[in-house]
Amino acid sequence: MNGIAAVLDALREGERHLTAELLALARRHRQEHEIHHVATDLAHWSAGHDRLLEEALDRFTPADQARLSLLEDLRALHLAVAGNLVYWHMLTQAAAATRDARLTELVEHGRPHAERQLRWTETMIKNLSAQLLTVS
Repeated sequence: MNGIAAVLDALREGERHLTAELLALARRHRQEHEIHHVATDLAHWSAGHDRLLEEALDRFTPADQARLSLLEDLRALHLAVAGNLVYWHMLTQAAAATRDARLTELVEHGRPHAERQLRWTETMIKNLSAQLLTVS
């Protein structure tokens, strides 16, 4: 189960990063009470995940990095698509607020494609993870 250790380690690093980002957001936007309090609570969740992941990591051996490259490529692609989808959602809200017909047309065309791209990358990650992470 070589690949599991690499994913646990990457997720642990991600949770540490997320904890720091959430706490920084809470500090920067202290005057926005919901943002401040929820971001702080979410940061505590991530800090707890970090501790649990550290314990789990002790059970698995380091990974053969070459076998993980496809999953890493798909993960990076998934995150890029997710980032674009957030922008499509923002534009959708702006189009509705301004009642701009051309902008509405644009988001009605582009957003469904981004949603489909996200579903595809997620499906590929789900379908390939068990095989690529557990085969010795």
